[in-house]
Amino acid sequence: MIATTPATQNIAEQSPVTTTPTKTRWFVIGAVLLFAAGFGAVAQFSSPLQTGVTSSAAALTIITASAVGIERAIEAFWTYIGLTRGSWWPLGPVREQLDGLLTGLDASFEPFYLEAHTTLQKVQQAQQWGQEKLDAATRDLDEIKKHVDQLRKLPIDSQRVKLIADSASRSVEYFSKKYPEIQESANLANFGIQGITKFVETFKDNPGRRLISLFAGAIAGMVISGIVGLDIFQAVLQTADASPANGFLPHVGIAITGLLMGLGANPTHEAIRLLQEIKNTRKAENAA
Repeated sequence: MIATTPATQNIAEQSPVTTTPTKTRWFVIGAVLLFAAGFGAVAQFSSPLQTGVTSSAAALTIITASAVGIERAIEAFWTYIGLTRGSWWPLGPVREQLDGLLTGLDASFEPFYLEAHTTLQKVQQAQQWGQEKLDAATRDLDEIKKHVDQLRKLPIDSQRVKLIADSASRSVEYFSKKYPEIQESANLANFGIQGITKFVETFKDNPGRRLISLFAGAIAGMVISGIVGLDIFQAVLQTADASPANGFLPHVGIAITGLLMGLGANPTHEAIRLLQEIKNTRKAENAA
């Protein structure tokens, strides 16, 4: 029977943390307002490129290259954040909850360390170990503690934490099989490690990053399309009035192009393919 402590109960009762609702709400409101203002400004005040076969080909090249560039820039940004702040940023409460789990883990490991050291001393005396064998067993124990300490030093990354936790669990299991006298304390330590692992596994994805990436990509795409005057409708259909609207927000096609670019390479390519199909259909109808 494994004894439970407040620390281990705390580990078992932890639940996934989501972004703070108030902060998320204000971020979405601010991002939507910024997006709407940018979309309207681009659609109203931007100037499209001159149409024609050459400029249309150049516009499509710039559109696809910009979509890929925005996608890669966002990936590079999150890679940097992952190496410095951890893969769960901006889920701030996750850092605090993981710290609580690690504190509970330390509490569950403390009796394991104490009992292991005491057991090693007793086994040495009973079996007349040499100093070399005792040092080897002590190194095994120190290696387990090293794995646990690494959980605190690494950036918050689900894969890294899980790898170290799994390694620590295997080390504890090996040590407890080698020295059955500490089995109960080893089970308690493994219970703490399992709490860490289960917590990490609840974060397969980071919705906060997806939300930030969506708005940041859209804004960046509209800035590029507005400055250059990229209109995917005119570039593919090759007509001066190909944009979805004229008069009010006369250049909405440029704003939509920026939005597509911000969504990434795949949506942009799909939009180009769809417009090319529409163009071919129109040609077939006119020929008939």
